[in-house]
Amino acid sequence: MSTICISTTPSRRASFTAGLLDVAPILLSALPFGIICGVGALEAGMSAGQAVLFSFAVFAGSSQLIATQFIASGAPTAVVVLAALAVNLRFLMYSAAISPEFSRRSLSEKLGLSYLLTDQAFAISMRAFNQDRTGLRRISYYMGAALGLLAAFQLGNLLGISLGGSLPAGWGIDFSVPLIFCALLTTAIRNRSMALAACIAALGSMLLCGLPYMLGVFISAVLAIIVGYAHAERSDAA
Repeated sequence: MSTICISTTPSRRASFTAGLLDVAPILLSALPFGIICGVGALEAGMSAGQAVLFSFAVFAGSSQLIATQFIASGAPTAVVVLAALAVNLRFLMYSAAISPEFSRRSLSEKLGLSYLLTDQAFAISMRAFNQDRTGLRRISYYMGAALGLLAAFQLGNLLGISLGGSLPAGWGIDFSVPLIFCALLTTAIRNRSMALAACIAALGSMLLCGLPYMLGVFISAVLAIIVGYAHAERSDAA
């Protein structure tokens, strides 16, 4: 008697849909974040076309905000680039953590996956991978989460560019930026080293807020990374 084996492995479409559904609650914050980035690009002196190209080329909300603020303040190009890179240093850790999941993929595929990497896509995907869902097609799940975030953020960006400065000030939409950052920060802090780095960055930014070109933010970020890393190394050695 022959035995019929029924595969319980989710299809690519099912895994993609699972990733999209899991990220759906976060899309409500990605949309206003994108709007703010779009408005900020225009206020920095970019044309609508330049703002759209900038958003798709960078696709990193936090560094986009930092970069546009530095550009608007007249900071040298080198300072703008260094500040954006400092903000995005965390993606080195994200990439190192998630890369084993895609180790069999080609270089071109890995480059495409790295472009889509965001704080939220990383957190949601790693949570699903660590839960070891039966037969989950991981790349499809990741694509569902990452492309959902890309679509929501870029839609918000296009809305921000289209609306420009016509948004009523009373809406207080700019206040959602620190709220989003606070939400991301609280979910990212997992140990004392991370908490120490966050405190150093916050305190340094306040104490150095008078520096030109927003250099206080850059200096505080670099200092926080160094202190946090040193504390982590010391804790591991103890």
